[in-house]
Amino acid sequence: MSFINKISEKLSSGATAVSNSTKRMSEIAKLNSKINKNLSDVNNRYTEIGRIVKLELMDKIMHEDVKRLANEIDILLAEVNESREKISDLKGVKVCIECGAQVSRDVAFCPNCGAKQPVVENEIPEPVIITPSPVIDLSESNVTSVVTETEATVEENAEKAENTVEEIENPVENKNSVFCSRCGSKEDADIKFCSQCGNKME
Repeated sequence: MSFINKISEKLSSGATAVSNSTKRMSEIAKLNSKINKNLSDVNNRYTEIGRIVKLELMDKIMHEDVKRLANEIDILLAEVNESREKISDLKGVKVCIECGAQVSRDVAFCPNCGAKQPVVENEIPEPVIITPSPVIDLSESNVTSVVTETEATVEENAEKAENTVEEIENPVENKNSVFCSRCGSKEDADIKFCSQCGNKME
């Protein structure tokens, strides 16, 4: 009986040791997590201090390293803005000067807030190189083909024009677009202001 008691005591002692070890490991993990969070918060505070110094106190700073780092920040931000402008050009959009929304480059007013937008100067087009016109085949078969294609193009354009008139006369049927009550410009249904005259859309 004493042998069984000794085994039970050893098992109980081992279980207690494992439990204590698990508790210690759990406590260590919690403390390490707290340390990492605190260090992250410290770095965030350092960053905030640097931002305040850069934006509000640079004229009072004489430390050369701080001045150098502040200058590098200005250079990096200038590169960021330049890259953003290039992206906007590639997308054919610009940023509203009032609300910061991305709008088409050719709009006169922001569809989001109605603010008037500065005129974006069009880029100077590349010179057109004029090449000699090819010799026109005036044979009967070719003329007949050209006339047939022209008639088809005229019919297609007439159909498109008829559809456009129908959209203007029945704007309610087009759920994805609306027409400005002031200038008649066709706009997306979800915009707040006309992009051409700044009128508030109803």
